[in-house]
Amino acid sequence: MDYYKTLGIEKNASADEVKKAYRRLALEYHPDKNAGNAEAERKFKEINEAYQILGDEKKRAQYDQFGHDAFKQYQQQGGSTGSPYGYGWPGGVGQEGVHVDLGDIGMGDIFDMFFGTGFGRSAKKKKRLGHDLEAVVKLTFEEAAFGTEKKISLHKLSVCDNCSGNGAEPGTPIETCKNCGGDGEIRHVQQTILGNFVQRAQCPECLGEGKSPRNPCRVCDGKGRVKKSETIDIKIPAGIADGQTIRLAGYGDVGELGSSAGDLYVNIDVSTHDRFSRDGFNVSMDQQIPYTTAALGGTVDIQTIDGEVKLKIPAGTPSGKIFKLSTHGIPFLGKNGRGDQFVTVIISPPEKLSREERIILEQLREAEQKSNNKFKFF
Repeated sequence: MDYYKTLGIEKNASADEVKKAYRRLALEYHPDKNAGNAEAERKFKEINEAYQILGDEKKRAQYDQFGHDAFKQYQQQGGSTGSPYGYGWPGGVGQEGVHVDLGDIGMGDIFDMFFGTGFGRSAKKKKRLGHDLEAVVKLTFEEAAFGTEKKISLHKLSVCDNCSGNGAEPGTPIETCKNCGGDGEIRHVQQTILGNFVQRAQCPECLGEGKSPRNPCRVCDGKGRVKKSETIDIKIPAGIADGQTIRLAGYGDVGELGSSAGDLYVNIDVSTHDRFSRDGFNVSMDQQIPYTTAALGGTVDIQTIDGEVKLKIPAGTPSGKIFKLSTHGIPFLGKNGRGDQFVTVIISPPEKLSREERIILEQLREAEQKSNNKFKFF
């Protein structure tokens, strides 16, 4: 038997891959799911035998170097099971139980289905916590820059007002659960050819609490929570960017019987701007200016997120030159200060010329040809 083939993995598989393969196969061939299937029971033993070796770093190294010969001595001591640890499965030679680590894999907490005589964990669980929720808030460019307040409408699980979350009809007592006797869990013993398997499961009546109301709340049916529509006010901080998320602790679904609520994650969706683009906390824009201003110099009105400001254009400014307006960018998120605004000037010639303008430009061209001075700003 090749232990790697048994688990369906390559020899260079990581420890995590070994464990995942084992969990998947152990669930598939577990005796509780394949009662009376001898082939499945045989396969289940092989899977566990393989994992006992490959799941241990030192034993895996020995196996890779010497193969099965490294474990012949143990196999001879392990009875018909061939267990490399010197003990067999229940009903064989050796100890009465084997601790099998399947981790938290669901299906009624399968871990507790294995060898319930002191090896499995208790199935008694805490109250199930509430789920996290998500919402999307749309913002304008300016709202994201300077911050704002928004309202979010949610339809979520909230504490039942009738019973205040304890699940009992007002004025009625909460008693020891009759279904589990206050243990919070129920046990089922199943006899197999491998021995007795004890399955522990959370009590469905009290949800692991060990107590249940004599008269369940008529509004929430004893769950302590109901669906409600709620409106939440959320403060959007200045400087937040598109795609970022705000976490509001405790604003998700409330848990069962008054246990902690989940969180609300608010995803930010910022609309694009017709003039500005954003790069981190800086703002960029293009600004057309007259060719005369580029040639002779002057000032132009520039739009910023704060309003209009004057920008001085030096004489002979070429098209594509970038100017910086310090501290006219986006406020820094969560701290003082802000970014800058970068303005790229684009020289804009007139679409139509008057007769006078044409005469002047022709004179300018003649002068330029005589002086061999090129208009580099066009």
